[in-house]
Amino acid sequence: MDYVKLQNLMQWRADLMTSGRIEDLGREHMFPLVLYLGDRQHVVNTLDGYIALVQRLRSAHPGMINLHAEVTAMDLPRHGRFRVWVTYREKTAVGRGLVQAKAVHFCRETAMGIRTEMSEYAQCSPPRLWSHQALRLA
Repeated sequence: MDYVKLQNLMQWRADLMTSGRIEDLGREHMFPLVLYLGDRQHVVNTLDGYIALVQRLRSAHPGMINLHAEVTAMDLPRHGRFRVWVTYREKTAVGRGLVQAKAVHFCRETAMGIRTEMSEYAQCSPPRLWSHQALRLA
């Protein structure tokens, strides 16, 4: 996997989220999907559960128009698995906005393309997006 292809893939996924194509975005993941949001671990077992989660995230941040995904680092694949570090920034009318999230995605190369098995979000702004109330997760 080269950097340009991976950058394009991560941007395409960010565009899926902001355009409301949540089911298509969900199909880019493997389930159960493990998410680390700050210091909390959540397991999303199904595509339907993923769709519901992302819809809640989008409704908690209604002003988001588009996201710019920037791949800042990537592992060399080992046995078809690798990590990708991505910084997501909100696009505004004047360009890039504040950092929205910094993530490490744990990916696997499959016959259907690259799929995410786990994601770790160490930073999110605004932090209220990942509150248990916003996510409605226990």
